[in-house]
Amino acid sequence: MQISVKVEMKDAVRQLRRAGERNIPMAVAQSLTATAVHLRKVQHRVMPKYLDRPTKFTQSAFLFQKANWRDFKTGRIKSRVYAKDIQEGYLKYMVSGGRRLPKRRAIVVPGKNTRLNKYGNLTRTYVQTQLARDDTYVATINGVGGLWKRTKAGRLKMLVLFTDDANYRAGRYPFFRISERVVRRELPKQIKLAVRRAARARSRK
Repeated sequence: MQISVKVEMKDAVRQLRRAGERNIPMAVAQSLTATAVHLRKVQHRVMPKYLDRPTKFTQSAFLFQKANWRDFKTGRIKSRVYAKDIQEGYLKYMVSGGRRLPKRRAIVVPGKNTRLNKYGNLTRTYVQTQLARDDTYVATINGVGGLWKRTKAGRLKMLVLFTDDANYRAGRYPFFRISERVVRRELPKQIKLAVRRAARARSRK
């Protein structure tokens, strides 16, 4: 789950050379890196629009890799924005969809009446805490496995569902669509800034 920021070097080099830029590889690398930095900030800011109350840990998922000016001569100079391994493990389902299997016994899904934390998630100790009560127990009832609670009225209420898999629809978090839009807008701006810096440096001589 990453997006690479590349540049059409012929046009960028032409603009920079016309402005009098001497270190073109460095100017291109700086433009690519600045674009990646901007994209990372945008992804951090817009994530709550697509995901319900993401935690700070989830919002801090993205890193960026600087462009290396030495790669300019290969014609493959690039920078990139990518997700850390842990966050990518679950964010990829929000981006690309797919079927998620449990890492242990089952996937835990909150019930309709389950109390969640401020991020809309179960706390890590929720199941253990509930199991310590006398009115809760794990059972399969009518073919549905989960954590159940018996109310004072004698009715059963599901607190947590245990399931063997979970299916996600692709595009819930449009990471790539956002990235492509931002890069198309931001990269030309960064190239123009590099051109202006070169022009100012040239005029001071």
